[in-house]
Amino acid sequence: MRMSEYPLQRFQQCWPGLWAFYPLFLASIVTAYNAVKPVVIDDTAYLLYARHIAQHPLDPYGFSIFWYTWPEPAFEVLAPPVYLYWLACGWKLFGDQIVWLKVGTWPWLILLAYSLRTLLRYLAAPTERWMLTVLMFSPVILPSVNLMLDVPAYALGVAALACWFRANNPSGGIPAWLLAFVTGVLLGLAMQTKYTLLTFLPVLLMARLAHHRWSKTALAVITALAIFLIWEGFCLVRYGNSHFWYHASQQCNSNLWEQFQTKAALTGPLLGYWGYFGAPIGLLIANRLGLPPRVVGGIACLWIVGTLLVSCIPERILLISDTLSLAVLYWQITGGGFGIITVVGMMALWFASPGDAAAKQFSRFLVLWGCVELVGYYLLTPFGAARRLMGWTLVTHLAVARLYSLPLSLPLRHKSIMDRRPTNHTRIAGWVAISLLAGWTIAAIDWLDAQAEKWCVEQASQALEREAQLGSGRIWFTGHWGFQHYALRQGWEHIIPGSSQIRSGDIVVLPIPPHPEGLYRPHVGSIPILLPEGTYQVIAQIIWDDPIIAQTIPNYYGGSVALIGRSHPRLRVVVARLLRDWCP
Repeated sequence: MRMSEYPLQRFQQCWPGLWAFYPLFLASIVTAYNAVKPVVIDDTAYLLYARHIAQHPLDPYGFSIFWYTWPEPAFEVLAPPVYLYWLACGWKLFGDQIVWLKVGTWPWLILLAYSLRTLLRYLAAPTERWMLTVLMFSPVILPSVNLMLDVPAYALGVAALACWFRANNPSGGIPAWLLAFVTGVLLGLAMQTKYTLLTFLPVLLMARLAHHRWSKTALAVITALAIFLIWEGFCLVRYGNSHFWYHASQQCNSNLWEQFQTKAALTGPLLGYWGYFGAPIGLLIANRLGLPPRVVGGIACLWIVGTLLVSCIPERILLISDTLSLAVLYWQITGGGFGIITVVGMMALWFASPGDAAAKQFSRFLVLWGCVELVGYYLLTPFGAARRLMGWTLVTHLAVARLYSLPLSLPLRHKSIMDRRPTNHTRIAGWVAISLLAGWTIAAIDWLDAQAEKWCVEQASQALEREAQLGSGRIWFTGHWGFQHYALRQGWEHIIPGSSQIRSGDIVVLPIPPHPEGLYRPHVGSIPILLPEGTYQVIAQIIWDDPIIAQTIPNYYGGSVALIGRSHPRLRVVVARLLRDWCP
């Protein structure tokens, strides 16, 4: 059976006209999933920016935002402008209707899907259909859309690369210089959507290896830098500083040794997250390089069993010390193992011998792109999070797709893997199924985890109504992320440490962390806020708990692993009436 007879290719043969809409179909599924998911983590901050920009479009950072411990100028919270303005347009149209605002991510996902398809056609045409599905439903993209910056930024970045490949191979009557200009526009917008897309500048230069056109390269790069610098110049004039430079300098306010230690500490999260994200990639690479099916199947079984165990057993049972658990250790060791397999796959791609030099340059371009993503991870990442690996995940998927599209002729002793093309499509379908299972499993857990903050706020509001305790007293709350959004929607006031004056008779809605130290939802800042003993009357206690032990919040969005077993309810909230004045 040939690669073209893979089931998705059969679909194209039967309905060739419909296949053009397949990326649209994938983008629609991701949008539908995202639309029914409540506000989580950084969504709230971007919604606050959007609401302000909708009213003051020429003063995007001209307000105070309470996002950490105290209110601070919005300029001092990292939020590049492009997606914020898009979200502001949605706010202008729909207001605080989260479902419709999330439907607004559909164009970005369409752009991402079609751009990835274009890259796959250039780099790995035989794998285009199944790899596009794997990419769009991957565990690093599917749960990460939300209302955050990452997916729109990479949609623009990948679209810039897709346009750049077309500029190097112009067709359809579009001039190459125009495609190069559009590439620069897209890349400039991508960099002003999320600063980690600065890595795409050297990637763009490396993508020039296939066709030597320095004039088109200069046009694309200058256009991208001009768009980036125009906005930074606007910020300099309007706020007295460049937004990018201000936040870049915040990472450089310590000595070189401290900076080195901070960046070296990012290795743990890199391995921890790759223990989940890298498994499908590693299995596909192992299969392509000719490892015996029983060995690859054994690795897959061990990974699935280990993942179930560390996700279904409460972390406190697996603690080795106060700072390390067997669960985190498992993910890091697994990430190291799949990382080695990934590097071997990249080396195989580097030494692969396709028919012509241009094809070899495409292969080596992907390897160099992967190196840039790893360097960018350490240079541009302030803390570990799943979304920080989005670029690395995209390029490794593209590299695997290219491995499957080329005959391999590697300088290895074992002749059995020389000039080997994949022929067992049942086996390939099995690894693709594992990839899709990994993506949709973590997406389902993340959807469940996201419900807790919205539900607890709604239950607290209903409890106050039932108890008829509203009266003329004010209602106060603490906590950020999704909890903050839904609390502000209820009209509650945020407690500011050292500033808020809470009077006797006022109501306080406080999330109770399972431990006084550590990062728990919803983050309240660096100063814990606890009710003083004997000064309040409990009206209600709301607890969200369920039989699913695995959690993604906050560890998927800021931590060191994608999945872990929780040792406490997802969220516990106390509603209390103050019996005396209190200044927290």
